Amino acid sequence: MILFSSKKVQNRFFSINPILIYIIGDMALYCLNKKLPFKINSTVSTEEEDIKYGRVSMSHREGRAVDLALDGWSENQRKTFCKVFNDKYKKEAAVSSKTKRSLLCVYGDQQHLQHIHIQVHKRYTMDGIVEIASNK
Repeated sequence: MILFSSKKVQNRFFSINPILIYIIGDMALYCLNKKLPFKINSTVSTEEEDIKYGRVSMSHREGRAVDLALDGWSENQRKTFCKVFNDKYKKEAAVSSKTKRSLLCVYGDQQHLQHIHIQVHKRYTMDGIVEIASNK
């Protein structure tokens, strides 16, 4: 089951790229089978929200990224999940500044909640998505 941190995040979920929706569905099924919680904290965002959260990438504004909460996950479960899906969706993964393909990155520190950032390649950018997000 896919849970959302808020109604706004849930409404915006359906504005992300369909490829990412497919990948999220696969991840949710994996978590259901492993009895892991699956809660999405962030989907499409506005520039103002990105500034508020200190984001440097436009991936949320482009409809090609979501953040997954890690509440209730062990370190081993997180590492296994990242390995499985980074390997499985390598062709769809974003390319980092170091030219390495990666679908998943773990972010968070003492000031920000630890989460998995899931990001598909820039070719999956959704034009005009910010206007849609602002209205939801």
